[in-house]
Amino acid sequence: MHDEYTFHCNHCGRTRLHQRVNEAYEIGDNDEAERWEIVRCSRCNSPAFLKTFSQQSNDTLEVTASDVYPLREYKRPKDFPHLPDRLEQIYRETIDAYNNDSRLFCAGGLRSLIEGICVDKGIGDGPVIDPATGVASTRPDGTVNRGTKLVHKIEGLAERRLLLESQARLLHEHRFLGNDALHELDRPSRAVLDVAIDIIEVILSNLYMLEAQANQLRQLRYPDTA
Repeated sequence: MHDEYTFHCNHCGRTRLHQRVNEAYEIGDNDEAERWEIVRCSRCNSPAFLKTFSQQSNDTLEVTASDVYPLREYKRPKDFPHLPDRLEQIYRETIDAYNNDSRLFCAGGLRSLIEGICVDKGIGDGPVIDPATGVASTRPDGTVNRGTKLVHKIEGLAERRLLLESQARLLHEHRFLGNDALHELDRPSRAVLDVAIDIIEVILSNLYMLEAQANQLRQLRYPDTA
């Protein structure tokens, strides 16, 4: 067994060497063993609890699984004071899924966030974009074709000028990611999810934080019109 382990430190926010402080273990049936260790980060000295499962093999104990408590916070949820409660719950559960390496659920959470944004902003439909031309398709009478699927609602956010066209294209990538995860059981990589979360956080900030701050600025500049 080792006296030192390398894993993510929640306090430092990065991978650190952890050293064992104390331990206890129990030998179970079928030559299985559980070991509990208190370890401390070699840089900041913050404690963690390490639990390992081992199996006897060729007169040695081989670690087959391990868990660290508290759960590792590879990403910490950002604070969005003006985010509606329902969206904040989805956002935080999505971050939890990422930290627990539940990648399918994380991708599904990102898609649910987009659905929630559309509901919160009152977007029930949007223009149908012709993939060949990249512009809204029209009927013979010249009116724009509209749809109620998520792909159309994202375009509806851009139509209402709540998002830039470039941001709408990014949200379509989140939609594809969620569709692949939920319908095809395609488990995305952590690197893909890491970038996807960064993008959705920027969009949440633009939609909810900047608008509130802009209103606050207007009230400070023009108090008589508030």
